[in-house]
Amino acid sequence: MMLVNSENGTLRLSKTLSLYRFTKDALGETCDGLMLHIDDVISNYPASSPMISSRVFDGIIDEVANAIEDYYSAAGKKIAKEVRNGYFR
Repeated sequence: MMLVNSENGTLRLSKTLSLYRFTKDALGETCDGLMLHIDDVISNYPASSPMISSRVFDGIIDEVANAIEDYYSAAGKKIAKEVRNGYFR
């Protein structure tokens, strides 16, 4: 929970997942941001950076789990479609 209470920081969750905390946006305006970044682990499928709205531990865990599930589900569907169309990596 130190990350949620800090001004800025990064928590590396795994080789492909990071949780970023920031209090200023690109224009220098004050904000309250917590963002999950999923690296581009599947070629031709872009990385994802959904915002996390919860600030309680259990809520953050649930949102991260849902974002990861959504990302890999969509990526899997794209790969299956490519294989059906004869595109092999």
